[in-house]
Amino acid sequence: MEGLLTSENFKEFIKEIVSDNYLNIQQLEAGLKKHLNLISKQINLGQLSSIYIAPPTPQNPEGIKVFNILFYSPDGFGSEPYEKNYGTGEGGILTLTFNTCGEKEWTDEELKELDVIADIIYILSSKVRVTMKVKEMSDVISQLSQR
Repeated sequence: MEGLLTSENFKEFIKEIVSDNYLNIQQLEAGLKKHLNLISKQINLGQLSSIYIAPPTPQNPEGIKVFNILFYSPDGFGSEPYEKNYGTGEGGILTLTFNTCGEKEWTDEELKELDVIADIIYILSSKVRVTMKVKEMSDVISQLSQR
């Protein structure tokens, strides 16, 4: 039996999600919404949502709190969520919440596969946040050098 990580759909998902050059979180979220369809049925995904919370900084004095639905199945989703939490370099927290499609429960093996998917999403979001900071700093340096 073929597992998720060796399936052609997962390989295509990884190829697509990694080849897109996301410059901001909104682009990453749009890419996830588009590409999660490749594996959603195989992992019985009904919904995937994210919450990102970051403390106040000089650039964001109010802090950040963003909720987004990254995937939603037209068949609905179950009520028992599976959550993964990640700390971020700026002191924030990213929470990914997975729900099954329908009331089916995930097996331990399927939960391990969700862990891999969550880790991939976290790694990609970290890369995008670093890219955004580099661009922000490059813009500041450029403005200072023009003075």
